[in-house]
Amino acid sequence: MFKKKTKSEAAILANLIAKMQKNGDLVEKNILDAEDLLFVDVENDEKQQPFQHQEEVSYILREMEGLLKELFLDVDKVKNLKHPQAQEIEDDITKLHERWMKNSSGYKDIYEQPSTPSPEETDSEPAVIQNETSPLLTKMNQIKLFDDDSLVDWMEINKGGYGSVYKASHKKMGHDVAIKILHDVSVEESLLKEATFQKVFSCNHVLRIYGMYEGTPPNKKVKQEGIVMQFMIRGSIKDLCKNLEGPPPFPLACRLIQEVALGMRFLHSMGILHRDLKLQNVMLCEDLHAKLADFGLCTMSVTCCPNSEEETENLGTVKYMPPEAYDISYKPVRSFDVYSFAIFLWSILSGEEPFPTAKPNRLQRCVADGQRPPLVELLNRDEAGMTDLLELMQSCWDADPTKRPTFEEITPTVQTVYSNHKGRVHHEVFTVLEKLDGSSSSGYV
Repeated sequence: MFKKKTKSEAAILANLIAKMQKNGDLVEKNILDAEDLLFVDVENDEKQQPFQHQEEVSYILREMEGLLKELFLDVDKVKNLKHPQAQEIEDDITKLHERWMKNSSGYKDIYEQPSTPSPEETDSEPAVIQNETSPLLTKMNQIKLFDDDSLVDWMEINKGGYGSVYKASHKKMGHDVAIKILHDVSVEESLLKEATFQKVFSCNHVLRIYGMYEGTPPNKKVKQEGIVMQFMIRGSIKDLCKNLEGPPPFPLACRLIQEVALGMRFLHSMGILHRDLKLQNVMLCEDLHAKLADFGLCTMSVTCCPNSEEETENLGTVKYMPPEAYDISYKPVRSFDVYSFAIFLWSILSGEEPFPTAKPNRLQRCVADGQRPPLVELLNRDEAGMTDLLELMQSCWDADPTKRPTFEEITPTVQTVYSNHKGRVHHEVFTVLEKLDGSSSSGYV
C-alpha cells in the first residue's frame, strides 16, 4: 500500500515538474519577445512615429501574468510533495516574476507617458541619431543607433587584442546590454555587417542584436563605434569550462551541442558562414542555453553567392581552422564551419582547448598531415551516445571537405544523443548553477 502511494506521488511530481518546465520556458520566451518589441517602440517613440506593438506587448504581458500565477500555485504543490529542490525552483520563478515586472514597468514608461512633450524634451536631441557621414548606415537605416545619452552605468567586462566589451544599462528599458567596441577605427563596415546579420536573421540560438553604438565610452577621449547586443550574464562556454575546471556535465554538454548545431544549421540555411566558431564565441544565457555570437568574420557563403568577392584574410582562430584554409587562395565554404564544429565538439566534451602548446606554423603542418586532438580519454568515458558524438566529430574534421556532413545531417545525430539525456539535464543545470552561484540557482530551466 505504502509502495503504491509512493509511486503515485512520484508520477504526480514528475508530471508537475514537466508542466512547470514548459510554462517556465514559455515565460522566458515571452520575456525576450516583449523586450524586443518594446525596443522597437522605444525607437518609434524617439523618432516621433506611431507605436507598432502596444497591443501585442499587452497580450504577452497578460499571458505571462497568468502563467506566473499558475507557476506559483504549482510550486506550493511541489513543496507539499517534498521535492528536494522546491526552494530553488521557487527562487527561479520569483526571478522570472521580477523580469516580468520590469517589462511591465517598461510598458508603462513607453505607452502610458504624457502625449505632449515638455519644452525640455522638445529641445533635446533624440536618442536615435542619424550619421549623415556614413553611407553604410544610411543604406541600413533599419539598424538602431544608440548614443551616450541612452546608456548608463558602464563597466568593462572583457578586453583583448580585438577590443573591449562593456556592460551598460539602457535608460528607458531599465535592463543591461552588452556593447562590443573594436580597437580598429576602420571597422565600421564589419561591425555593421555583424549587426545586420544578427538583427535581420532571428534565431533562438543566435545572440540578439539591438543596434549600433556611436559615442565616447567612459575614460575614452575619441568617438567610437560598436554593437549593442543582448547581455549574457553567464559568459561563454569557455568561461563555463574554466569555472567548472573541466567540461560541463554530459547531459548539459549534449544540450549545448544540439543548440550550437541548430544555430549553425540556421545560419547555413540563410547562406551565411560563421568562420569563427569556438568555445569563446558561444554565449550562455542565465539558465545555460547557448547562443552563437561574434560574427566579426561572418560572410555570405560563396557556395550560395558564387560571384562573391568577400575578403578572406582573417579566417578565424587557427586551432579551429581546417587544413585547406591554410592555402593562400582558399575561400571559405560551409565545410569550414563543419570542421570548426568538430573542434568545438572535442573542446566542450574535454573541457580543454585543442593543441594548447602548438605554435601556428607547426600546427599547420600537423593538421595538414592529419593530426587531430586526441580521443583516448573521451573514448574511456562511459556515457550513452559518446561513441556517436566521436564518430560525428571524426567525420566533421575529415581531411577531405567534400566528405564532411552538412549541419542538416549533423542535427539528427546530436538531437538523438541529447534525447537520451534530456531527463537528467534539469538536475545537472541546477547543480552547475549552484556551483557557479554558491547556494542559489540563477534561472528556471
